[in-house]
Amino acid sequence: MEMLLFGVWTLLALTGATEGPFEVSVWPDQALVKCGESLVVNCSTNCPDPGPSGIETFLKKTQVGRGPQWKEFLLEDVTKNSILQCFFSCAGIQKDRSLGITVYQPPEQVILELLPAWVALDEVFTVKCHVPRVAPLENLTLTLLQGNHELHRKTFMSLAVASQRAEVTIIAKAQREDHRCNFSCHAELDLRSHGGGLFHSSSASKLLQTFEFSQHPKIWVSPVMEAETAETVSCGMARVFPARELMFQIFLGDQELSPFLSWEGDTAWANATVRAMETGDHELSCRVSLGPMEQKTRELVHVYSFPPPVLEIEELHPLAGTDINVTCAGHVLTSPSPTLRLQGAPDLPAPGEPVWLSLTTREEDDGRNFSCEASLEVQGQRLIKTTTAQLHVLYKPRLEESGCPGNQTWMEGMEQKLACVPKGNPTPSLVCTWNGVIFDLQMPQKATQNHTGTYSCTATNQLGSASKDIALTVEELNEDILSIVVILIAALGIGIFTLALYFNYLPCKIERRKSPYRQTEENQEEGSQFAVQAETCNTHDMTVI
Repeated sequence: MEMLLFGVWTLLALTGATEGPFEVSVWPDQALVKCGESLVVNCSTNCPDPGPSGIETFLKKTQVGRGPQWKEFLLEDVTKNSILQCFFSCAGIQKDRSLGITVYQPPEQVILELLPAWVALDEVFTVKCHVPRVAPLENLTLTLLQGNHELHRKTFMSLAVASQRAEVTIIAKAQREDHRCNFSCHAELDLRSHGGGLFHSSSASKLLQTFEFSQHPKIWVSPVMEAETAETVSCGMARVFPARELMFQIFLGDQELSPFLSWEGDTAWANATVRAMETGDHELSCRVSLGPMEQKTRELVHVYSFPPPVLEIEELHPLAGTDINVTCAGHVLTSPSPTLRLQGAPDLPAPGEPVWLSLTTREEDDGRNFSCEASLEVQGQRLIKTTTAQLHVLYKPRLEESGCPGNQTWMEGMEQKLACVPKGNPTPSLVCTWNGVIFDLQMPQKATQNHTGTYSCTATNQLGSASKDIALTVEELNEDILSIVVILIAALGIGIFTLALYFNYLPCKIERRKSPYRQTEENQEEGSQFAVQAETCNTHDMTVI
């Protein structure tokens, strides 16, 4: 390096005139230094025999090289812009050359502030971007972005930079479209005019949340609730945005429920199933939150215990003639005590007292239903619960005339079955014989004269049996009766056919009646249309005839 510089300046000395003017040069001709780094400066002259020389600067300098017509200096820890003077003396004359040193700091950190991060609709929010360390400021450009859309651009070239900070701020009004939009800031330092490069840096993105959250939530729940019974409660809020980001928490006392959320437009609600275990007054609360906002509402719920009353029949399957007791009592967990009513009991007892009924069972009591009704007043509401039970009286079979006639008549040639239904509990089985042979009671029989005779029927259950003889007569089908049946069938068919013709003809008849009036009120074209329609109906009538 030193040999190269010595050769350059030797050549200049040989070609320069010693008596002529001399020049002072400095290298580099533009000095661009990153803040805190060092710079090498070379001062030279074409004077063949230079006198005193050097550089003048407030920066820390160290001479690192020299030759007959040049000197080289190292400037360390350059942190401020400055002007360096390089001077040489030649034949008693001193000349100098200035070198402007520009310090630069790339925008390594770009900070974006979005305040507030959650903003109500139609309220203002602020987007601010600043670069803590950057130089030179006049070469800086800051750009605010919403997504990929440029919101604002600020340059500092024409400003009095001494009083400026590397920041840009805008204020905007929040809209629905801004919800969940990303904002960012891009910094660009252009040093190409100083012989440097182009530096870029961007901030981290910030998310803006817009909302509407002005209404109070509402709870829908019955003021009274039965213990250990599943009930549905609802909590909702209207005029909220964005509704799908709403969070619900529903509590019954200290018990947190598991809500199921639903949305429609700007309305959101939550349904939950609650099962209260303890009686008394409890607070049902609903807490609704959206981002950092929260609202709460509460309702008082009274929990009562009211199991169904207890209905006891002393014996559910007694024999006919047995004395039994029927008792209606309130459940031990019912609080307060209910008022009881037993179907068939003569008097109403005092509240909480059981009611009972004594009876001697009869065959007619088989299948009789008893009901035990308990009524309870809770918070001004009258609540009623009922328990039912059925009595089954056991008795021997009976073959009564109403269900099993002793004389029966069949018409010859008709499908017939022997009519005999026994009574008894348990349900008896029935067997009928004719001439010693068991007769099929389920399959219809085509009546013939051979079916005439006496049938012996026996009904049996676990308590006993009953028997009865049935006299069956088969009568011949009279020709006069057959003729009457044929005539009735034919008359019925003619009647149906006549009604079908009438209802088919009626619409056309009505249309023909309306045609003259319409022709006087409407134009000729409409009249001709009705004429065509009437002709169509006439043709239809003729077809039917």
